[in-house]
Amino acid sequence: MNWRKHAILAALVAVLFAAASVFGQAKTEVAKQEGSNVLLRFAKDGTVRAGCSQSLGVITQSMLQVEGVKNVKIDAKNNGVQVSYDPGKTTAEKIVAAFNKENPDTLLQPSDTKQGK
Repeated sequence: MNWRKHAILAALVAVLFAAASVFGQAKTEVAKQEGSNVLLRFAKDGTVRAGCSQSLGVITQSMLQVEGVKNVKIDAKNNGVQVSYDPGKTTAEKIVAAFNKENPDTLLQPSDTKQGK
């Protein structure tokens, strides 16, 4: 009877390790596909100023309308916006093109500062 308990326990431990391995890999792959961040700067210096909340709201709402954009944070220090997006749905270049098409007086330029999550 004692050997049966050990066999059952060993089998359960093996199943738990296998499950943990599978779920650990799945979680890593999901995290890689979750999203990316990019800093997009405005072509004209001084476009982003903390005191102009109406302009900042228009910029944020315009960015959020681009498919795949998840979050937008104004970055006044760098005269731009930090954009989180789904790389499966869009790219930084598409975000810039869509924004510039809708806002020709407030042009964005792509930045080389890309960070993956």
